[in-house]
Amino acid sequence: MACGGGITIAYAGRDAPDDAGRADMKALLADVDAGEGALEFGTLTLVTQWHTHKRIVWERLAEIPLG
Repeated sequence: MACGGGITIAYAGRDAPDDAGRADMKALLADVDAGEGALEFGTLTLVTQWHTHKRIVWERLAEIPLG
């Protein structure tokens, strides 16, 4: 399956994986009754992220073409 949009996976800071409810997310995903699948992406993008207390801002730092 080709993905035209994108998927974002981001954790910031030392405690972010715990703050994001990682254990709860893993448990919920483990309970999904679905087969395996594959996603294809044309580009890997590195971004920096911060917030202005009104919105989240992402700045693109680099792009790596894939495959």
